[in-house]
Amino acid sequence: MMRSSVSTAALWAAIIAVLAAVGGWGAFFLVSERAVATEQAQLRELRELRAHKAELVKVVHDQQAKTAELAELDRKLRGLQENLDRTREAQERAQGALAAAQNEVSARRAELTTLGQQIAQTREEQARAEQKAAEQTASIEKATPSPRKKRYLRKAKRGKRNGRA
Repeated sequence: MMRSSVSTAALWAAIIAVLAAVGGWGAFFLVSERAVATEQAQLRELRELRAHKAELVKVVHDQQAKTAELAELDRKLRGLQENLDRTREAQERAQGALAAAQNEVSARRAELTTLGQQIAQTREEQARAEQKAAEQTASIEKATPSPRKKRYLRKAKRGKRNGRA
């Protein structure tokens, strides 16, 4: 019986060993299938990440190009702003010069107005003086006959003397 108990025990040990081996191999296959599925999912995810990385690199390059363009526009804008500031300063200087010139013109106009009044006064005085001179000349001319009249009068007197008239 011993033999039979040993052989039964060995049989049971062999059955348990076979079941353990089958269970181990089954577990190994299940785990390996899950590992393969997990690995495939990870590979798929890795491909997606690489695709996203490529898209991000492209976007970064685009943004860098836009940043460079914006930097160039900013530089141009600063240049234009400086030019505008210089133009404004020149305009302010020109307005100051214009104000000074307008003041000078106003002073000259006032001077010209004064001179015009003096000229008008002088002309009036000259006209009065000429009128006075003309009146004096007219009274002198009335008092003395003109040379033609004198000649005519002389001829008329001669004619009376000679008996012509």
